Amino acid sequence: SKSWRRSPLSQLLKLADLPLESLQPYVDTIKEASEKVVSEVLPLQSLESEIQNRLDKMIGSLYGLDPQLGLKATTPEALLEALTLFADGAQRRPLDRISLGLQNVFYLSLLSLLLEKRQIKRNTKKEPFMPIVALEEPEAHLHPHLQRLVFKDFLGEAEKRKLPVLISTHSPHLVSVTQLKDLVLLKNHGRDGCKAT
Repeated sequence: SKSWRRSPLSQLLKLADLPLESLQPYVDTIKEASEKVVSEVLPLQSLESEIQNRLDKMIGSLYGLDPQLGLKATTPEALLEALTLFADGAQRRPLDRISLGLQNVFYLSLLSLLLEKRQIKRNTKKEPFMPIVALEEPEAHLHPHLQRLVFKDFLGEAEKRKLPVLISTHSPHLVSVTQLKDLVLLKNHGRDGCKAT
């Protein structure tokens, strides 16, 4: 899917130079499990038949859609796309089950790691690499302590890599970990418009 291809995790997996053929034994195991689940769990068999019958009633059998239930990861590419990050160690909570603030922390850590790996890869190939990261009010849903921790690291790493980062924020906590030389204050001056200091 489009969102998978744009995700930092997807891009990190590409940079890992993982040979897809190494996943084939696992894909075969998943394919067998998929076939077994659908053939042995009667409600799934019934549902598959009901879907086919409804399609036939709606459009006839001319198109031969032949719907089949199954697990998605039946190719090496699909197996990679099925990979996901979990939180809380052994509890393995999906990221959609944790707070939005912690989801943002995961995203920023993946983004930071991706920028680091891309820069390393481009440096070895002697290719220029100068992304500009722009974040709009990234403090949303983040506890003030987390704001300071996350952005102290994120901004510090960006400065080491000499990568420009633009952040719009209302957070004094985020500003507190930013170097004074990097701050731009925008202030409304009525009819004179907005002025930057």
